[in-house]
Amino acid sequence: MADHFELSSPPFDSVAQVRFSPTNPDQLLVFLGHVQFYNITANEQKTKFDHRAAVLACTFGDVTHACSGGLDMGVRELDLAAEKVTYLGQHENAVSAVNYVREQNLLITGSWDHPRAETVGVSSHTLPERVYHIDVVNHTLVVAMASRLFHIYDTGWYAIGSVEGQIGDEYFDPSQEAQDKKYAFKCHRQAIDDVDHVWPVNALAFHPVYNMFASAGTVSIWDHKEKRLRQYPKYATAIPSIAFNADGTRLAVGVSYTWDDGEKGAKTAERPAIWIRTFIPAPGSLALAQ
Repeated sequence: MADHFELSSPPFDSVAQVRFSPTNPDQLLVFLGHVQFYNITANEQKTKFDHRAAVLACTFGDVTHACSGGLDMGVRELDLAAEKVTYLGQHENAVSAVNYVREQNLLITGSWDHPRAETVGVSSHTLPERVYHIDVVNHTLVVAMASRLFHIYDTGWYAIGSVEGQIGDEYFDPSQEAQDKKYAFKCHRQAIDDVDHVWPVNALAFHPVYNMFASAGTVSIWDHKEKRLRQYPKYATAIPSIAFNADGTRLAVGVSYTWDDGEKGAKTAERPAIWIRTFIPAPGSLALAQ
């Protein structure tokens, strides 16, 4: 298989996000106005799940199930094998984040319903702002909200990206020793005709094996010492989402218009595409993830 190839049956609308299965490195979810389920090794779309409105969030549950939410305010379980949909519940506004915690068999959703994060069927928690994104690693939960607010549960470290073309490496531990380690650095910049052009950091993806992460806007690979290990050639248009697969050997790149110029820009935008790139770290950058 080629080291860099485009998936067949590409999405027809702007890509909201790409998500690999946490256990099967060949399974990929792509969501926009609906959810598409791919086998990347076969370069084949296995199935598609239509929704009543745009899908803003989707995640794998177990090997054969996924969960989704979006502008229609509903939360659904998708049976990837039987191609069936089960309605689980509803928020009072758009569902903007969906994450599954496998160790505890919990589905966590976030919304714009000013707002709350909910463990489906278990509890609901009031938050100070609209939820934009939720991420879970092991027992660490990070909730990103409007007004640059974060709620953090458990301990560890995390990275944040911004529309100003910066990446920040932050630590949950409030001790002075831990806080002295945090830093931010500028990225996604290029001087064109003596003018500094800045691209937003649309997404971050952590490598599951090595101590590095990828940033999207342009696609770059970084270690945790502000060092850029690699920058890939530019794609035809913006990159709203990236993801590593379960074993870290593939990087999925969602390429589509991000509506920076509204409907006017959509008329001349390049078509959406999903690219898969083989990922082989440089020998000098193989520190294992902590």
